[in-house]
Amino acid sequence: MKISVYKDGISTVVEFPKPALELQDILDRQRNQVGNSNVKIRFPDDRTMVFPAAMQGEVFHMNIYVLNALINQYEQMPPEKRAAFVAVADRLQVDHPNDLLPLLYNLETVPTVRAVSFAELGQFCIDNEMLPEIENCPEVLLPCLDRERIGMMMADRNHGVFVGDYYCEPDHYECLNVSVEVGRPHGTFFSLLLGAPDDRQNAAWFSFPCAFEEIWNFAEQCGMEYEDLVCFTMHSALPLFFFDDMEALPDLNEVAWQLHDLSPESVTKVKAIMEETDEHDIAGLRRALRTMDEYQFEAVDDYSHYGLRYLRANLPEDFNISVLSNTDLHDLGVTVLGAKQGSMTEYGVLVRGGDLYSILPKPEQKQEESEDETEDCDPKWGDMT
Repeated sequence: MKISVYKDGISTVVEFPKPALELQDILDRQRNQVGNSNVKIRFPDDRTMVFPAAMQGEVFHMNIYVLNALINQYEQMPPEKRAAFVAVADRLQVDHPNDLLPLLYNLETVPTVRAVSFAELGQFCIDNEMLPEIENCPEVLLPCLDRERIGMMMADRNHGVFVGDYYCEPDHYECLNVSVEVGRPHGTFFSLLLGAPDDRQNAAWFSFPCAFEEIWNFAEQCGMEYEDLVCFTMHSALPLFFFDDMEALPDLNEVAWQLHDLSPESVTKVKAIMEETDEHDIAGLRRALRTMDEYQFEAVDDYSHYGLRYLRANLPEDFNISVLSNTDLHDLGVTVLGAKQGSMTEYGVLVRGGDLYSILPKPEQKQEESEDETEDCDPKWGDMT
């Protein structure tokens, strides 16, 4: 499902569900504080889509991991359960997507019939003798019955509704007291689906960093060396990261351990460096880790935000900085950052070999005097006659 994710009033369309490792990168680009997983999102406005009406086209703040789990489970459900889910959510008047996730459980308690009209529902009732009036009706008269009226009677008595291609009776839903735990992956940066060639069915997921003995043991079970394993799928916390050399698997594990030992802020800084230097492999990651101390980084939102931070660092302490809160300082941020030879990345501002907020030196003013100016200034005795 395509969901609009907002930042500073600008939306980006993101396809959900996503691997959990990639969700953290979205939060980093949002400049979320550590532990804050909330994002501003908007569900698609598509009345042909089988999804709760109260959600469609609406904007919400919600946990991105809850959103991902909701869409993941929803898209795995068969059509009849999706219809039951929507019927229950609409009947209960659920007005926030955070409350939808528990409703994805126990949907088999909702009677569901494939029917798009009262006439089709009436035919189903006749075929299955679902109303007392039909049970006592002579068989020769069944063809004469008004299918549409019978369908309306069925829906009216059981408070049934049509959702998409199905008729559902949401009042029969039995809500379970379930606690669904969803959270961000901690300390994992790469996930690989490894297995023997041509045997994806018996492949296994491995998270990195890990104890590499696990890889050796798995390869031994497959009757081969780890270098001969195949990576069927890879998920990475680093965007556009590329890996295709199984002999470098120990190297991948090593750099994963290096990332594991960093703070979340430092990991974001590494990603900013890799974006700036256009690096997307193990060698590039090593260079970013090796040179990260040469950079200063801060997760500012944009050039205007950086310009405000620069002024706040250099204006007198008694200056009321709030008077600039509604001022667009984009050009100032661009100018200052350009003078410092820094860059604005998707994660924030980055300067190598300099200070982010040190005041720029005044340009040297060269006073050059032309011959004419010199002649005008110096007295000439020959003129004093």
